[in-house]
Amino acid sequence: MIIKDAFRDIQRVNIPERSGNVYGKAALSDISVMQLGRGSKVMRADQSGLWLGAELFANAPFSVDMLGQLTTSLLTIKNANDETVIDSSGIVSSTSFSSDSALLPSTVSTSLTSETWVDASGLSLSLTLNRADVNVLILATLTGYNSNVAGTGRQVVRLNVNDTPSGAYGLSGYSTPVGVRSQLATIHYMTTLNEGVNTIKIQHMNLFSGTSYISKNFGEESSRLSYLILGS
Repeated sequence: MIIKDAFRDIQRVNIPERSGNVYGKAALSDISVMQLGRGSKVMRADQSGLWLGAELFANAPFSVDMLGQLTTSLLTIKNANDETVIDSSGIVSSTSFSSDSALLPSTVSTSLTSETWVDASGLSLSLTLNRADVNVLILATLTGYNSNVAGTGRQVVRLNVNDTPSGAYGLSGYSTPVGVRSQLATIHYMTTLNEGVNTIKIQHMNLFSGTSYISKNFGEESSRLSYLILGS
């Protein structure tokens, strides 16, 4: 038995190339669905997008459509310290929003007699940021008075952030024959701080006469300086 031309060259045929774009299958419409696993333990993909945990895209607990929109019923995002910052209930405030507070001690009153701005003792804070353009809410509740009778002495207070003063608020409680009549002032200030060390403090100034005081409390309110970092 003689086999003639048992081995013959097969002509090479190049696969056609498409210019401009790279494709997998000639067209995605040629693929009905890609699937790994089955039942509720499944990953599937088709023209709707990619989804996990359901037969249909619309019923999946996790899905990403072709526009990049992600839908999930459970989510946990952690920071570099392995602390949860976002979970399925929302933002975790204890790790997402840093804060601090300076409370004037009960035994301290910060006083002055000069008509110049002076830092209020015990009412300053510093915070270190590791990025620029961070939104910070600054809050202050202050109670105080002037040692003279009404109208003869006054006090003003202001917020100072990184050696830049902001506003001036009257805190002109006064003394009476039967005791001190304090006044309450509140400051709410939103600002943008930069990377590095930032300093926040309360300053006050005495006007006209007498001695001005920022004191521990006024009723149930305490003299306090606080900040809350809202993010960038």
